[in-house]
Amino acid sequence: MLQSWEKRFAKIEETKCLVLATLLDPRYKNHVFAMDTLAKAKQWIKEEHAIVSEQLNIATTEDQGPDPKQRRVGEEESPGASSALEQMYANILGPHGSTAEETDDEHHISEQLKQYLRAP
Repeated sequence: MLQSWEKRFAKIEETKCLVLATLLDPRYKNHVFAMDTLAKAKQWIKEEHAIVSEQLNIATTEDQGPDPKQRRVGEEESPGASSALEQMYANILGPHGSTAEETDDEHHISEQLKQYLRAP
């Protein structure tokens, strides 16, 4: 039975999905991993964030193209509401693509992760 268990779970800390799911579950975040696995998990989270940010950036640039339906809806709305809404989205999403901003973004992610791991 021990051999079967060791065979099945020997590489569990190398499985990205399992490590991230365990780390992001507040019940188990501080109780499971060795320091090297925790460092690997932090790197994986940063990589996942970079992928999602890139996809979001691509989606927002594609949405900026002229679309007749969007143009018609925009013409029907008041100009102040549309610009306020666009400004709100711009503040939430923030600009992408600059290396200084990416560094700040990585620092922000690291700080959020540290804060999460310190929280009870």
